[in-house]
Amino acid sequence: MFGALYDFCRDQGSIIGGLLALAAGYLVFSSVRRSADQQVAAVNAQAEAVRQQNRDLRDDARHRQMRDATVALKLLGGVLALIRDDVDRLKQLLEQPRYGGANRLAPTNYRQLLYRPPISILWDDLGMCSPQTISNYLRLDARLAEFVRSQVFAVDLMQNEVREISDILALLEQELASDTAQHNTLAENPQQD
Repeated sequence: MFGALYDFCRDQGSIIGGLLALAAGYLVFSSVRRSADQQVAAVNAQAEAVRQQNRDLRDDARHRQMRDATVALKLLGGVLALIRDDVDRLKQLLEQPRYGGANRLAPTNYRQLLYRPPISILWDDLGMCSPQTISNYLRLDARLAEFVRSQVFAVDLMQNEVREISDILALLEQELASDTAQHNTLAENPQQD
């Protein structure tokens, strides 16, 4: 019986060799495929880790921007409050009875009573505001600079200038309140990606 099996295997050797080669090929294919699946899973895990890191960085940047905007809006509000106090005080000084009558002149130091912070200090903070707020603040800054430089001390003219500055301030205070409300809305309802 072993002899017949030997003769059969010898005669059918190429078929048996082919089947063994096919089995070896399948084993190699399955191990390569398993290795490729593991590599794909590892790459997918790395890609998801990078996506999560990007989301975390974006969220951190958004939080930092919200914090910076809050600080900027409060700082600008404080500056406007200082200017408003100076304007109100100057209005009261100009309305005193001793400045009544024709050709009234105010003391020369009255033009120096309005606070005007250097624009360079506020420039970054202004960047957190709406374009309209920036435009009106620049208008206020220019108007304050013009007021301080003027050599005209007529009370009527100064009262008109102070009234104009007060109107610009009122507009700016409204816009700053609007910017603050919009910022608060964005802070409460962050955008989801």
